[in-house]
Amino acid sequence: MAKLTERIFRATVLTPVHIGSGERLAPEDYLLDDKTNRLVRLRTSALLGDLPEVERRQLERWLLEGSFDKAWECLRKRGVDRKYWAWEVAVGKESAGELKEAVQAPERRRGEFLALLRNPYTGAVVIPGSALKGAIRTALLNACVSNPPAGSEAQLRRRIEEAKREGRNRAWQELESAGFRYDRERTETDPMRMVHVADAEVPASAVRVDRAVIVNRQGQEMRASKIQVHVERLWSQADGGDGARFPVRIALDEERLRDPRVRRLFNVFFDWRFLEGACNFFFMTRWSEEAGAFARVKEAVGEVPPLHKGEILLRVGRYCHFESLSVDDYREGWNAQRKAPIKGMGSSRTLCYTAKGTLAPFGWIVLRPEG
Repeated sequence: MAKLTERIFRATVLTPVHIGSGERLAPEDYLLDDKTNRLVRLRTSALLGDLPEVERRQLERWLLEGSFDKAWECLRKRGVDRKYWAWEVAVGKESAGELKEAVQAPERRRGEFLALLRNPYTGAVVIPGSALKGAIRTALLNACVSNPPAGSEAQLRRRIEEAKREGRNRAWQELESAGFRYDRERTETDPMRMVHVADAEVPASAVRVDRAVIVNRQGQEMRASKIQVHVERLWSQADGGDGARFPVRIALDEERLRDPRVRRLFNVFFDWRFLEGACNFFFMTRWSEEAGAFARVKEAVGEVPPLHKGEILLRVGRYCHFESLSVDDYREGWNAQRKAPIKGMGSSRTLCYTAKGTLAPFGWIVLRPEG
Protein backbone atom coordinates (compact mmCIF):
# COMPACT_ATOMS: atom_id res chain seq x y z
CA MET A 1 0.00 0.00 0.00
CA ALA A 2 1.28 3.46 -0.93
CA LYS A 3 2.46 5.58 1.98
CA LEU A 4 0.45 8.75 2.66
CA THR A 5 2.15 11.99 3.65
CA GLU A 6 0.06 12.85 6.71
CA ARG A 7 0.04 15.97 8.83
CA ILE A 8 -1.75 16.34 12.14
CA PHE A 9 -3.32 19.66 13.05
CA ARG A 10 -5.07 20.97 16.13
CA ALA A 11 -8.27 22.70 15.04
CA THR A 12 -9.29 25.71 17.13
CA VAL A 13 -12.88 26.95 16.82
CA LEU A 14 -12.85 30.72 16.34
CA THR A 15 -16.60 31.29 15.94
CA PRO A 16 -19.65 29.03 16.51
CA VAL A 17 -19.65 25.96 14.24
CA HIS A 18 -22.63 23.77 13.38
CA ILE A 19 -22.01 20.67 11.26
CA GLY A 20 -25.14 18.57 11.45
CA SER A 21 -27.22 16.14 9.44
CA GLY A 22 -30.35 18.30 9.43
CA GLU A 23 -31.78 16.41 12.42
CA ARG A 24 -34.09 18.55 14.55
CA LEU A 25 -34.76 17.69 18.18
CA ALA A 26 -38.21 18.55 19.54
CA PRO A 27 -39.52 18.83 23.15
CA GLU A 28 -40.19 15.08 23.34
CA ASP A 29 -36.46 14.52 22.79
CA TYR A 30 -35.06 16.57 25.66
CA LEU A 31 -35.41 17.91 29.20
CA LEU A 32 -34.70 21.56 29.93
CA ASP A 33 -33.53 22.76 33.35
CA ASP A 34 -34.08 26.52 33.24
CA LYS A 35 -32.42 26.94 36.65
CA THR A 36 -29.05 25.66 35.45
CA ASN A 37 -29.61 26.37 31.74
CA ARG A 38 -28.77 22.77 30.87
CA LEU A 39 -30.48 20.61 28.27
CA VAL A 40 -30.57 16.81 28.50
CA ARG A 41 -30.99 14.70 25.39
CA LEU A 42 -33.33 11.82 26.24
CA ARG A 43 -33.10 8.24 25.02
CA THR A 44 -36.75 8.57 24.05
CA SER A 45 -37.08 5.14 22.46
CA ALA A 46 -35.76 3.44 25.62
CA LEU A 47 -38.06 5.54 27.80
CA LEU A 48 -41.11 4.69 25.72
CA GLY A 49 -40.13 1.03 25.69
CA ASP A 50 -40.19 0.98 29.52
CA LEU A 51 -43.56 2.72 29.86
CA PRO A 52 -46.31 0.57 31.36
CA GLU A 53 -49.00 -0.34 28.83
CA VAL A 54 -51.60 1.89 30.48
CA GLU A 55 -49.32 4.97 30.39
CA ARG A 56 -48.30 4.26 26.79
CA ARG A 57 -51.90 4.15 25.63
CA GLN A 58 -52.69 7.36 27.53
CA LEU A 59 -49.68 9.04 25.93
CA GLU A 60 -50.87 7.98 22.47
CA ARG A 61 -54.34 9.43 23.17
CA TRP A 62 -52.87 12.77 24.24
CA LEU A 63 -50.80 12.95 21.09
CA LEU A 64 -53.80 12.11 18.87
CA GLU A 65 -55.89 14.74 20.66
CA GLY A 66 -53.15 17.35 20.32
CA SER A 67 -52.68 17.58 24.10
CA PHE A 68 -48.93 17.96 23.72
CA ASP A 69 -48.44 19.68 27.08
CA LYS A 70 -49.76 16.59 28.88
CA ALA A 71 -47.67 14.27 26.71
CA TRP A 72 -44.49 16.26 27.34
CA GLU A 73 -45.18 16.32 31.09
CA CYS A 74 -45.50 12.53 31.08
CA LEU A 75 -42.15 12.16 29.33
CA ARG A 76 -40.46 14.71 31.59
CA LYS A 77 -41.54 12.86 34.74
CA ARG A 78 -40.05 9.64 33.46
CA GLY A 79 -37.04 11.37 31.92
CA VAL A 80 -35.57 12.51 35.26
CA ASP A 81 -34.16 9.00 35.61
CA ARG A 82 -30.56 9.33 34.43
CA LYS A 83 -30.62 5.96 32.70
CA TYR A 84 -32.62 7.69 29.95
CA TRP A 85 -30.04 10.45 29.47
CA ALA A 86 -27.92 10.33 26.31
CA TRP A 87 -25.93 13.54 26.90
CA GLU A 88 -26.38 17.05 28.31
CA VAL A 89 -25.38 20.45 27.00
CA ALA A 90 -25.36 24.10 28.05
CA VAL A 91 -28.09 26.39 26.70
CA GLY A 92 -27.59 30.08 26.01
CA LYS A 93 -29.85 32.67 27.63
CA GLU A 94 -31.65 33.55 24.38
CA SER A 95 -32.46 29.92 23.60
CA ALA A 96 -33.26 28.85 27.17
CA GLY A 97 -36.19 31.24 27.54
CA GLU A 98 -37.67 30.50 24.14
CA LEU A 99 -37.31 26.72 24.40
CA LYS A 100 -38.90 26.81 27.86
CA GLU A 101 -41.86 28.72 26.41
CA ALA A 102 -42.13 26.16 23.62
CA VAL A 103 -42.23 23.28 26.11
CA GLN A 104 -44.92 25.01 28.16
CA ALA A 105 -46.99 26.15 25.18
CA PRO A 106 -46.39 23.63 22.33
CA GLU A 107 -49.41 24.89 20.44
CA ARG A 108 -47.62 28.22 19.84
CA ARG A 109 -43.99 27.20 19.36
CA ARG A 110 -42.35 24.03 18.08
CA GLY A 111 -39.34 24.12 20.41
CA GLU A 112 -36.95 22.51 17.93
CA PHE A 113 -33.20 22.93 17.57
CA LEU A 114 -30.72 21.69 14.99
CA ALA A 115 -28.52 18.95 16.44
CA LEU A 116 -24.87 18.16 15.83
CA LEU A 117 -23.71 14.74 14.66
CA ARG A 118 -22.79 12.55 17.62
CA ASN A 119 -21.19 9.24 18.44
CA PRO A 120 -24.19 7.33 19.84
CA TYR A 121 -21.98 5.39 22.28
CA THR A 122 -19.87 8.18 23.78
CA GLY A 123 -21.96 11.31 23.13
CA ALA A 124 -18.93 13.01 21.55
CA VAL A 125 -19.61 15.30 18.58
CA VAL A 126 -18.41 13.91 15.23
CA ILE A 127 -16.78 16.30 12.74
CA PRO A 128 -16.99 14.56 9.34
CA GLY A 129 -13.77 14.68 7.37
CA SER A 130 -15.93 15.30 4.31
CA ALA A 131 -17.02 18.67 5.74
CA LEU A 132 -13.41 19.83 6.12
CA LYS A 133 -12.43 18.37 2.76
CA GLY A 134 -15.33 20.21 1.11
CA ALA A 135 -13.97 23.54 2.32
CA ILE A 136 -10.47 22.62 1.14
CA ARG A 137 -11.87 21.54 -2.24
CA THR A 138 -13.54 24.92 -2.78
CA ALA A 139 -10.30 26.78 -1.98
CA LEU A 140 -8.22 24.55 -4.27
CA LEU A 141 -10.75 24.93 -7.07
CA ASN A 142 -10.68 28.69 -6.62
CA ALA A 143 -6.89 28.67 -6.98
CA CYS A 144 -7.05 26.52 -10.13
CA VAL A 145 -9.78 28.60 -11.77
CA SER A 146 -7.97 31.84 -10.90
CA ASN A 147 -4.83 30.57 -12.63
CA PRO A 148 -6.01 28.67 -15.72
CA PRO A 149 -3.58 27.41 -18.37
CA ALA A 150 -2.31 30.20 -20.63
CA GLY A 151 -4.85 31.28 -23.23
CA SER A 152 -7.76 29.29 -21.76
CA GLU A 153 -9.53 31.94 -19.65
CA ALA A 154 -11.88 33.11 -22.42
CA GLN A 155 -12.80 29.52 -23.23
CA LEU A 156 -13.47 28.81 -19.53
CA ARG A 157 -15.83 31.77 -19.21
CA ARG A 158 -17.66 30.72 -22.36
CA ARG A 159 -18.12 27.18 -21.01
CA ILE A 160 -19.53 28.49 -17.72
CA GLU A 161 -21.97 30.88 -19.38
CA GLU A 162 -23.23 28.11 -21.64
CA ALA A 163 -23.65 25.78 -18.65
CA LYS A 164 -25.58 28.45 -16.70
CA ARG A 165 -28.28 28.39 -19.34
CA GLU A 166 -28.78 24.70 -18.53
CA GLY A 167 -29.07 25.31 -14.78
CA ARG A 168 -27.07 26.38 -11.73
CA ASN A 169 -25.93 22.86 -10.82
CA ARG A 170 -24.72 22.33 -14.35
CA ALA A 171 -22.65 25.52 -14.12
CA TRP A 172 -20.94 24.38 -10.92
CA GLN A 173 -20.18 20.97 -12.41
CA GLU A 174 -18.65 22.60 -15.47
CA LEU A 175 -16.56 24.91 -13.28
CA GLU A 176 -15.18 21.96 -11.31
CA SER A 177 -14.44 20.00 -14.44
CA ALA A 178 -12.66 22.95 -16.05
CA GLY A 179 -10.78 24.05 -12.92
CA PHE A 180 -9.48 20.60 -11.98
CA ARG A 181 -9.18 19.69 -15.68
CA TYR A 182 -10.86 16.30 -15.39
CA ASP A 183 -13.81 14.41 -16.82
CA ARG A 184 -16.58 14.18 -14.21
CA GLU A 185 -17.69 10.85 -15.66
CA ARG A 186 -14.23 9.47 -14.86
CA THR A 187 -14.00 10.05 -11.12
CA GLU A 188 -10.61 8.34 -10.99
CA THR A 189 -9.18 11.45 -12.68
CA ASP A 190 -10.41 13.85 -9.96
CA PRO A 191 -7.25 15.26 -8.30
CA MET A 192 -9.09 15.55 -4.98
CA ARG A 193 -8.79 11.76 -4.72
CA MET A 194 -5.24 12.45 -3.59
CA VAL A 195 -6.46 14.46 -0.56
CA HIS A 196 -7.73 12.58 2.51
CA VAL A 197 -9.26 14.08 5.67
CA ALA A 198 -10.18 11.85 8.60
CA ASP A 199 -13.25 12.25 10.80
CA ALA A 200 -12.63 13.91 14.16
CA GLU A 201 -14.40 14.04 17.52
CA VAL A 202 -15.07 16.89 19.94
CA PRO A 203 -15.90 16.24 23.63
CA ALA A 204 -19.57 16.64 24.53
CA SER A 205 -18.57 19.30 27.07
CA ALA A 206 -17.46 21.64 24.26
CA VAL A 207 -21.01 22.20 22.97
CA ARG A 208 -23.92 24.57 23.67
CA VAL A 209 -27.30 25.50 22.19
CA ASP A 210 -27.86 29.09 21.05
CA ARG A 211 -30.23 31.10 18.93
CA ALA A 212 -29.32 32.09 15.38
CA VAL A 213 -30.61 35.38 13.96
CA ILE A 214 -30.50 37.15 10.61
CA VAL A 215 -29.08 40.68 10.53
CA ASN A 216 -28.75 43.25 7.75
CA ARG A 217 -25.59 45.11 6.76
CA GLN A 218 -26.16 47.74 9.46
CA GLY A 219 -26.37 45.03 12.12
CA GLN A 220 -30.10 45.28 12.74
CA GLU A 221 -31.94 42.02 13.38
CA MET A 222 -34.42 41.25 10.63
CA ARG A 223 -37.69 40.24 12.27
CA ALA A 224 -39.78 39.80 9.14
CA SER A 225 -40.15 36.12 9.99
CA LYS A 226 -41.39 34.78 13.34
CA ILE A 227 -39.57 31.51 12.82
CA GLN A 228 -37.00 30.95 15.54
CA VAL A 229 -33.82 29.03 14.85
CA HIS A 230 -31.84 27.36 17.61
CA VAL A 231 -28.68 25.39 16.92
CA GLU A 232 -26.39 23.08 18.81
CA ARG A 233 -22.89 24.29 18.07
CA LEU A 234 -19.26 24.15 19.20
CA TRP A 235 -17.89 26.52 21.83
CA SER A 236 -15.67 29.14 20.25
CA GLN A 237 -13.15 31.84 21.06
CA ALA A 238 -15.92 34.34 20.31
CA ASP A 239 -17.58 33.06 23.51
CA GLY A 240 -14.48 33.91 25.51
CA GLY A 241 -11.57 31.61 26.35
CA ASP A 242 -9.79 29.15 24.09
CA GLY A 243 -12.78 27.66 22.26
CA ALA A 244 -13.22 23.98 21.39
CA ARG A 245 -10.17 22.15 20.04
CA PHE A 246 -9.85 18.82 18.25
CA PRO A 247 -7.25 16.92 16.20
CA VAL A 248 -7.48 16.90 12.39
CA ARG A 249 -5.54 14.48 10.17
CA ILE A 250 -4.96 15.44 6.53
CA ALA A 251 -3.01 13.25 4.12
CA LEU A 252 -1.75 13.67 0.55
CA ASP A 253 -0.97 10.69 -1.68
CA GLU A 254 2.39 12.14 -2.66
CA GLU A 255 3.97 8.69 -2.88
CA ARG A 256 1.42 7.49 -5.45
CA LEU A 257 1.93 10.61 -7.54
CA ARG A 258 5.56 9.56 -8.08
CA ASP A 259 4.25 6.59 -10.06
CA PRO A 260 4.10 7.66 -13.76
CA ARG A 261 1.03 5.45 -14.29
CA VAL A 262 -0.85 7.39 -11.62
CA ARG A 263 0.39 10.79 -12.78
CA ARG A 264 -1.03 10.15 -16.25
CA LEU A 265 -4.52 10.16 -14.70
CA PHE A 266 -4.28 13.75 -13.46
CA ASN A 267 -3.80 17.14 -15.06
CA VAL A 268 -3.62 19.02 -11.73
CA PHE A 269 -1.42 18.15 -8.73
CA PHE A 270 -1.44 19.42 -5.14
CA ASP A 271 1.33 19.61 -2.58
CA TRP A 272 1.25 20.97 0.98
CA ARG A 273 2.50 24.41 0.02
CA PHE A 274 -0.19 24.81 -2.64
CA LEU A 275 -2.94 23.51 -0.32
CA GLU A 276 -1.99 25.87 2.51
CA GLY A 277 -1.65 28.89 0.24
CA ALA A 278 -4.91 28.24 -1.63
CA CYS A 279 -6.93 27.84 1.59
CA ASN A 280 -5.50 30.89 3.31
CA PHE A 281 -5.86 33.15 0.28
CA PHE A 282 -9.46 32.09 -0.35
CA PHE A 283 -10.74 32.18 3.24
CA MET A 284 -8.76 35.25 4.35
CA THR A 285 -10.40 37.09 1.46
CA ARG A 286 -13.84 35.83 2.49
CA TRP A 287 -13.21 36.90 6.11
CA SER A 288 -12.05 40.37 5.09
CA GLU A 289 -14.91 40.95 2.64
CA GLU A 290 -17.57 39.87 5.13
CA ALA A 291 -16.12 42.00 7.93
CA GLY A 292 -16.01 44.97 5.56
CA ALA A 293 -19.63 44.56 4.49
CA PHE A 294 -21.38 43.68 7.77
CA ALA A 295 -21.03 45.78 10.90
CA ARG A 296 -21.77 42.99 13.39
CA VAL A 297 -19.25 40.66 11.78
CA LYS A 298 -16.42 43.19 11.98
CA GLU A 299 -17.40 43.93 15.58
CA ALA A 300 -17.19 40.21 16.43
CA VAL A 301 -14.06 39.05 14.60
CA GLY A 302 -12.13 42.06 13.33
CA GLU A 303 -10.88 42.71 9.81
CA VAL A 304 -8.15 40.08 9.46
CA PRO A 305 -7.49 36.91 11.51
CA PRO A 306 -3.93 36.47 12.83
CA LEU A 307 -2.26 33.45 11.19
CA HIS A 308 1.19 32.00 11.84
CA LYS A 309 3.40 29.85 9.63
CA GLY A 310 1.84 26.50 8.78
CA GLU A 311 -1.65 27.45 9.99
CA ILE A 312 -4.68 26.98 7.72
CA LEU A 313 -7.88 29.01 7.91
CA LEU A 314 -11.16 27.28 6.96
CA ARG A 315 -14.87 27.99 7.10
CA VAL A 316 -17.04 24.92 7.63
CA GLY A 317 -20.57 23.84 8.39
CA ARG A 318 -23.94 25.50 8.10
CA TYR A 319 -24.57 29.25 7.68
CA CYS A 320 -21.22 29.90 5.95
CA HIS A 321 -23.06 31.73 3.12
CA PHE A 322 -22.68 31.12 -0.57
CA GLU A 323 -19.56 33.21 -1.19
CA SER A 324 -17.58 30.79 1.02
CA LEU A 325 -18.82 27.95 -1.19
CA SER A 326 -18.08 29.45 -4.62
CA VAL A 327 -15.06 30.75 -6.47
CA ASP A 328 -13.85 34.27 -7.25
CA ASP A 329 -15.23 35.96 -10.38
CA TYR A 330 -17.85 33.21 -10.80
CA ARG A 331 -19.72 33.85 -7.56
CA GLU A 332 -23.48 34.09 -7.83
CA GLY A 333 -26.00 33.15 -5.15
CA TRP A 334 -29.71 32.59 -5.53
CA ASN A 335 -32.60 34.29 -3.71
CA ALA A 336 -35.36 31.68 -3.63
CA GLN A 337 -38.04 34.17 -2.56
CA ARG A 338 -37.27 36.69 -5.27
CA LYS A 339 -36.30 33.98 -7.77
CA ALA A 340 -33.31 36.06 -8.77
CA PRO A 341 -29.51 35.74 -8.50
CA ILE A 342 -27.65 37.34 -5.60
CA LYS A 343 -24.71 39.44 -6.66
CA GLY A 344 -21.77 40.09 -4.37
CA MET A 345 -22.34 39.20 -0.71
CA GLY A 346 -26.06 39.74 -0.41
CA SER A 347 -27.80 41.92 2.15
CA SER A 348 -27.93 39.71 5.25
CA ARG A 349 -25.93 37.36 7.49
CA THR A 350 -26.98 34.57 9.84
CA LEU A 351 -25.22 35.12 13.17
CA CYS A 352 -25.19 33.24 16.45
CA TYR A 353 -25.55 34.47 20.02
CA THR A 354 -22.42 33.82 22.08
CA ALA A 355 -21.91 33.13 25.78
CA LYS A 356 -21.03 36.83 26.15
CA GLY A 357 -24.42 37.87 24.74
CA THR A 358 -22.87 39.22 21.53
CA LEU A 359 -23.38 38.00 17.95
CA ALA A 360 -20.76 36.19 15.87
CA PRO A 361 -20.65 34.63 12.40
CA PHE A 362 -20.72 30.86 11.96
CA GLY A 363 -18.08 28.47 10.75
CA TRP A 364 -14.55 29.81 11.28
CA ILE A 365 -11.79 27.46 12.45
CA VAL A 366 -8.00 27.52 12.18
CA LEU A 367 -5.83 24.42 11.80
CA ARG A 368 -2.55 24.67 13.71
CA PRO A 369 0.19 22.10 13.00
CA GLU A 370 0.93 19.80 15.93
CA GLY A 371 4.46 19.85 17.23
